[in-house]
This record gives sequence, C-alpha cells and structure tokens, in this order.
Amino acid sequence: MKRTALWFFLLLTALPLKAQNRQRRTIQLEWEPVPGATAYEIRLRKGPKNYTFKTKKPSWKGAIQPGLYEMSIRSYDERGVPGDWSRSIPLKVKLFAARLIAPKGDVFTKKEKRAEVAFQWTPVKGASAYHIFVNHKVYKASQPPLTIELPVAKAYKWTLIPLQGEKLLGEKSTPLHFKLYGAPLEKPQLQAPSTRVVQQITWPPVPYAKTYQKTLYFKENNQWKKVWEESSPQNAYSHDLSRPGGLYKLQVVAQAPLRPASPVATLEFESLGGLTNPEAIRQAQLKESIRRPSSFYAIASYFITAASYQFTTEDPALGSSSFQNVIGKGRIGFGYAPPTHPWGAFAIIDLAGMFYNQEPLVFPSLELHGTWTRKFYKGYLRYSGGIFQKELPLLFQEQGFNLSSPPVARTDAVENSGFHFGALYWQPLTQKLGYQLTARIYFPIDGTAFTRSDARRRQGVSAELPPSFSLGLLGSYRLKKNVMGFMGYTFRHDAASFKQSVSETETYRSDVTLDGHYLSFKLEYSF
Repeated sequence: MKRTALWFFLLLTALPLKAQNRQRRTIQLEWEPVPGATAYEIRLRKGPKNYTFKTKKPSWKGAIQPGLYEMSIRSYDERGVPGDWSRSIPLKVKLFAARLIAPKGDVFTKKEKRAEVAFQWTPVKGASAYHIFVNHKVYKASQPPLTIELPVAKAYKWTLIPLQGEKLLGEKSTPLHFKLYGAPLEKPQLQAPSTRVVQQITWPPVPYAKTYQKTLYFKENNQWKKVWEESSPQNAYSHDLSRPGGLYKLQVVAQAPLRPASPVATLEFESLGGLTNPEAIRQAQLKESIRRPSSFYAIASYFITAASYQFTTEDPALGSSSFQNVIGKGRIGFGYAPPTHPWGAFAIIDLAGMFYNQEPLVFPSLELHGTWTRKFYKGYLRYSGGIFQKELPLLFQEQGFNLSSPPVARTDAVENSGFHFGALYWQPLTQKLGYQLTARIYFPIDGTAFTRSDARRRQGVSAELPPSFSLGLLGSYRLKKNVMGFMGYTFRHDAASFKQSVSETETYRSDVTLDGHYLSFKLEYSF
C-alpha cells in the first residue's frame, strides 16, 4: 500500500454524557475506508499537546474534553507500516451548555422605569467568556453573575452561549422566561364633588396606569349594593343623574400590565337623583351652589357707615344732641345647620364702635338664632328667631354747658334685651354668583339705662322698649367649595328710650336712635 495522503469524509456527532462526567464530550468520527488498510490512527492536537487513538475500523468513538483541536488521520497496511498523515483540519468540540438559574418566572421590583436584574448560571469548565442573549440583545460576561439594567413592565426571554477564545462557541442553554414587574401603581386621588349634582368625579392620571377599574355602590337599607362596574382608560367617572338619589360609594383601582394594581381608592358621596333632562340638572346645580357642604360653619363680617346719632330728651337739665360719625361694626358667629335637615342654630357676637371727641366708644350685642330653611321659588327661604341683648351709647349735654358746644361723651348706655325674628331669601344666579335679601325686627322686653364706669343703674331710670330693625341686600360669590363671600348694602335702625323720675310728680322721657346705611362685607366658612 502506498504511503499517500488520506482523503476522508469526516462526520462529527456530539453525544451528551452523564451528569457525573460533564468534563468530557463523546464524539464520533467516520471516514471513507482506505483499500488495503488494516488499521487507522487518529491524532488530535490541542496547543502543544497531542492525543492519538487507534482503531481497526474507518470510524472512531470516544470521549474528549471540549475545545478546539487540529485533527489528522493515517492508515496502516498489513505489515503494520503507517502511511502519511492526512492534511490537518480543525475539529471543534463544543463546550457544554450552562444551566441557567435566574431570573425566571415573575420578578418584582420597586422601580418605576428601570431595574437592575442579576443573571445567574452555572460556570462551564473551559469557558473564557459568555454571551447572554436577552430579547435579541447580546451582553458579554467573563463569569457569573451579570447584572443588567432593564426596562420594567416587560416580558423577557434569555439564554446563554459559553465561549472559549474567539472561535469556539458552546451549546446554547435552554431558554428561561421571566416577567419584570414595575413598582405598584399609586393610589388614585379621587376629587370629591363640590355639590350633590354629581355629573363627574375625576382624579389626576396615575403614572403608568393603562386602565382604571371603577365600581359603584348604592346604599340601600344600610347595605352597599353594587350597581355598576367598568374598566376603561379614562381617569374620570361620569355619574348618571337619572339614578335614584342617595348615598353612593365609588371605588377605583389603577391597573397596568406587569405592574401591581394600586390600592383601592374609595369615595362616598351624596347625589341628587331623578334628574332626567338638562333643565332639571341646571336648576338643581343653581340651588346646590348656595348650599353649605357641611353641618358646622363660621361667619365673620364687617360693616362700615357714616351713621346718624340722635339723642332727644324732655329733661331740661340735659341737652339733646344730633350728629353723624363713622361707625364700624365687626361680627363673628358660629352655626350648626345639617345639610340634610331644615333645622339649625347659630350665635353672633357684635362689637360696634366709633371715636367721638377722641374717645373710643364701644357698644356690644349678642344674638342667638334658631333657623328653619325650606326651598322657595328658585332659591332658599330661611326663617330665624331667638333672643338678643344690645347696648346703645348715651351722648348728651348736662346743665351748665354751652348748648352750642358738642355733646360730651359719657360712659352712660342703654341696654335692651328681648326677642327677634327675621327672614333671609337666597337665590343663585350662576353656579358661583347669587344674592340675598334679609329683614329682621327686634322686640325688646327688658331694658336698663346705666353708667358703665361704676356699673350702677341711673337712679330713677326705667327703659322704654321701642323696636329696632334691619334690611339688607347682599351679593354672594362662592370662593371655594366651603368658602362663600358676601358684599352689599345693609340699613339698620337701632332705638332705645328711658324715663327718669326727678320727683314724685316729674318724669322726663329720653330717646336714642342710631341709623346707619352700612357697606357690608361677610365671609362664611364651612367646616
């Protein structure tokens, strides 16, 4: 047999080994038989090392370590004389596939946009590097683990190929799938309606939310009954005013793929019902615009005017006086009026004052009211009645003074107490603007003239009881849901009289009146 080069056909098949011997891989080589050959020798060269194997068949099967080899073959004749080595060809024995460990399944993070994910796998012997494929993107690592920052709220597939040098690739690992969840969605901040004519409830868009699960309940027989449910991308709930009036509860949950749903946002609200046409809704909106949203409220007001003061008397020892002066009147009050009940109550403390002859004069009053409110025409009519106590100053000239000189400011005063009754009509013009008409009359049933400096009643004085009254026209403007402002005109007539007995047969009557056209300001706050 001639010693010629061996031309052969090579078939390489990689067969997996058992788990206890994963450092070697079984390969199978086959080539065309050489005529007259009785044996063959295979040479594998890996770097400086040579590995040789003999076989009598034109095939060989054995276990070798993964790597990049140079392979050649020669044949032996019947005399045992070897022929020439064939031309070397590269033989690539693939590295074993790595076993992927993590991530897999559901991976939860607290990040809103991007999160770091640690990729874990078992090292492969002989591998100098790894290519990690994550959704068609390739990352390179020298050893596990590898941390990659990925967008959240996405599904991923990843696998891995080990490398030895730049030319030898290993087997691709069986892919793992995982879902990277973002941070839980924020709780929707439902905005309470300002009136009972509820047409829509809104909330600011929740970041990253795609849909909102909305559920409506109606309270019936002290039980919450589900009446409506919807999932939609709109950050609003449109209420159907044709539904029955009563107490409702809205629950909203923000949702998005691969993000935990938000906590449940709950809002209870009262709604008018049975409003089936636009005109009925408009009229209901107007009336609701002047309705207090809560049971308790406070008021603060201020009146200013150039009032007319008059003191007349039958007593020749005293001189009558009449003048005009700027008077300021401050009021504060607190009230209770449940929105669902017609009855209520409130109290007002009133301090009026002026400067006269560079002396401050202050005269207080107190009013307690019970109220009853009903719908009337296009607004509300509120009746109120109660008790009051008030003071008026006494400014007069004593005997011996020049009657042409100004009256002398004294600390004397007339005090009245009794009952009052009045009414207020409040009608809206728009959802913010409205107007009020007010009228009140005061009926004294007791009174005293006294000197406040020594808290003594004027000897022999008995108070007469003329009525007082006030009339007003105010415009209203809703500043906020719970704040209403008022401004307008008020006329107030305050009167008091007393008699002083100077002897058993002589009695003199004195009258005090204070008339004012007031510019009125008032602020009402519900809480």
